[in-house]
Amino acid sequence: MIHYFGLGFIQLKLDQTNRVHFYTSELPPIVDDEDIHNHRYDFTSKIISGKITNYLYSEVDGDTHFKEDESCKEGVKSETPPVNCGVLLTSMHTYVAGSEYFVDHNTFHRVSATDCVTWIVRSGYKKEFAQVIRPLNSVKVCPFGKKLPDDKLWEIVESIIKHDKTSN
Repeated sequence: MIHYFGLGFIQLKLDQTNRVHFYTSELPPIVDDEDIHNHRYDFTSKIISGKITNYLYSEVDGDTHFKEDESCKEGVKSETPPVNCGVLLTSMHTYVAGSEYFVDHNTFHRVSATDCVTWIVRSGYKKEFAQVIRPLNSVKVCPFGKKLPDDKLWEIVESIIKHDKTSN
């Protein structure tokens, strides 16, 4: 299955645990910066080509942001109200082709990448909802809100693969 994520990448879902992410400048993100978030599962990301930067955050006392449960499934909504908080950037790591990193399901992070391919291997679900941390008064933008036709996505993936072959 192939999907466009409004965070600037195409996801190729190979099976329940394996995904390939294609970050490309042909699909700019629909938001300026990816929201700080965690996941419902642990995962390892191996960089196949290009580079990606992973920003790690800690939730701290404060009132500059709010944390809320997130579900991208239609009709599934958490009953837990948002909580005010602050955030602290704790580290930033840039990974290049051949390297990999692990993210625990409770780790708050965001990534930035352009022209990068990653192989994701995820665990089973560890919790019902992921959480997102947003600045107060920010507008929620669902990264799945913009749909692109599968044939366009396959065309972009093919061009990325061809480019990677010619640059190696």
